[in-house]
Amino acid sequence: MRLMTLVVIMIMTSITSAQHDGHGQPALTKEEPPTTQRKLPYKSGWPKPVMDDMKVSYFEFENLEWFREGAGAALRWDAIGWNGGPKQRTWFKSTGEQSFSGNDLGKFDLQFLNGYLVAPTIDFVYGLRYDVRNGSVKTRGQASAVVGFQGFLPYRFNVEGSLFISDEGKFAARLTGSYQMQLTQELYLVPRAELNLAASRSTRMGIEPGIFESEFGLRLRYEIRRELAPYIGYVWTNSKNSSIGNGGSLGAWVLGLRMWF
Repeated sequence: MRLMTLVVIMIMTSITSAQHDGHGQPALTKEEPPTTQRKLPYKSGWPKPVMDDMKVSYFEFENLEWFREGAGAALRWDAIGWNGGPKQRTWFKSTGEQSFSGNDLGKFDLQFLNGYLVAPTIDFVYGLRYDVRNGSVKTRGQASAVVGFQGFLPYRFNVEGSLFISDEGKFAARLTGSYQMQLTQELYLVPRAELNLAASRSTRMGIEPGIFESEFGLRLRYEIRRELAPYIGYVWTNSKNSSIGNGGSLGAWVLGLRMWF
């Protein structure tokens, strides 16, 4: 009697196991559609494919600042923008300074570039630049071809390097570096340096060979939100452009905004 009972139990167990998979779920049959989860049809609930090649746009005033210059005031800016995907983008850059002290001295440049990602955090760029300098006598302009790189080094040092070949056949270069030291969740201390170099003299633009312009600054920034951050800082500049009226050294406190959209 016990033997018959044991045989019956074994038969019932084998029948039940054949109707379920190893995880206790009902086994699939040819009549049932395959499922990803219980009671869901095949592929139902799967996420859509990731659009990793979509194009987006970005524009940022890294520095937009006001400072005292002699008896008047001046405005300085450093802007950058791009449009494209993760590997190829078109870039726009502009740096400049404009005095409001009555002499209308100023300078600015515009760059339009193509960029390709050549390392995880480095872009290779090339394109065109137009440089304008407002002197005490007249305004002067110069077009140049540009080739360079930009991005982040280890430990998030932001670097840019550009080589310019002007329509006069003269060579110049610009090196820029900065680092964002995060003091709190909203407070950043940002040292920044920029060097502008020329291989030869340009009479038209009033540029001397060697390091003809340099800038060193330290800015303390508070982020009201990520897109808007006022700052205060001190910037020291030196220029050899005395031939067009804006040479010499200047140290000044600056008050500005960093914003992006």
